[in-house]
Parts: sequence; structure tokens; C-alpha cells
Amino acid sequence: MPTPSLPETCTDEDLSQAGELQKDASRVLMRVLWLARLARPDLSFITVRLASRVASWTRFEDRQLHRVISYINCTKDFVLEGKVDHNEVPILDVYTDADFASCQHSAKSTSGLWIQVTTGKAGFPVFWQAKKQASVARSTTESEIISMATGMFGEVLNLQIFLEYLMQKPIQVKFHQDNDAVLKILKNKYSARLRHLGRVHKVNVASLCEVLEEDEVEALYCPSAEQRANGFTKIIPPQEWQSILKQVMLTRSTVSVGS
Repeated sequence: MPTPSLPETCTDEDLSQAGELQKDASRVLMRVLWLARLARPDLSFITVRLASRVASWTRFEDRQLHRVISYINCTKDFVLEGKVDHNEVPILDVYTDADFASCQHSAKSTSGLWIQVTTGKAGFPVFWQAKKQASVARSTTESEIISMATGMFGEVLNLQIFLEYLMQKPIQVKFHQDNDAVLKILKNKYSARLRHLGRVHKVNVASLCEVLEEDEVEALYCPSAEQRANGFTKIIPPQEWQSILKQVMLTRSTVSVGS
């Protein structure tokens, strides 16, 4: 199997019939989730997507789960690689992304997060996440801001504090964002496009702006092709999958499995 996910083009018949694997789905997915969190970031998105369907499992989810297991069987020699250059100053590089209304059942967006410690040209992965957003975003910009706030206040600031304690010096945090509108809003601290936001999301915008005023934290634009969190937000077609694997630092081991 070239990718872990089938395109979400399912028929009404697939969605109307209960799946045969419904009773065992949770048990299988928890094992795949353990693997995804430990060393296989390429499994994160599809595992989270299937986990959200456990209560409404259908024949289509049967096919998706079969695809995941087949993909794992074909990629048992994949390893996660990281490199550190001890002669360079460490930087915390953070990539956040979101796919607007990606869930066809709930219209909720999916947040993606990739964090790595960068030293010169070397990078070491420390955290990654695919997460279905708790509320329905009304625009791509809104979903991107939610994703960025989730990463900032859920993981990044804690990692920054930890690394600063470990290194006994300030650690620079660089947020990489491929949505130029988000960067403009954070720079201006407001946008009329977001006047409909509820209190929680307005707090997201205000708190992000406050943190970005600090000298050690900055938000930068990056092209979509270089957005490392892209593979955590949606189903990627086979022709683009190899570039996703490269971005999340997965490669085939030269040592045979079982050696």
C-alpha cells in the first residue's frame, strides 16, 4: 500500500451499513495510536480520523482500517531519524496547519502540529500531532488560528521552558505558517473578518498576539510545499506521499527487520 489512507469517496451504501470490525476497532486503533505517537508520525492523521468514527463505524471504516494495517505491514522497515549539530545554537521550529472543514461528517477542521529542535541544518523531531478541532471553524483563517493556538499553549511554551532550563539560555521559537492572512491578523492584532468569533477564539487571537510580542517568539511565512504539518491535517494523494515522509523524517532502514 503506497499510503495509509483511502480517498474519502464512499457510497451511501458504505455509510449505511455497520462495519464488521466495529467491536474490535477501538482495540486495534489504540495499538496503532501507540505506534503513531512513538515513532510513526505518518499514521497520526488516519488514526485520529478513524478513532472519531468508532461510535458510528461503517463498512467504509472497515476498508480504511484494512488499508492502515496493510500499509504498516508494507512499511515495517520505516525508521524515524533525527540529527543534532552540537556546534550550532538550538532553535525550536514549530509548524502548524489546518484543513478547513475536513471532516465530511461534522464539518470540523483538523489541526496539524510538528515540532523539531533545529541546530543549523540538522533537525530532531520532538512532538507531532493530528487533532480534530472541538468546534466548527467558519473559514480557513479561523481554523489556522485555532491550530496555531492549540500548538502554542498546548505544547510549545512548555517545551521552550524545558529547553531553556536544560540549556541555561534563551531558546528561540519560530512558528512557520503558510497562510499569509493569519500572519497579517497577528501582526495587526485584529481583523474585521473575525468579528463573528466567539469569546474563546477571540482569546486565541489576543493571546497569540501577546506571546508573539516577546523577543524569543516569532511567526514566519513558509511556502505550502515546506509546511511539515500538512500531512497531519488531511488525506494525501500517493503522488505527494514521498515528500510528506521526507518532511516528517521517515526513511527506510538499511537493517532488515528482525536483525
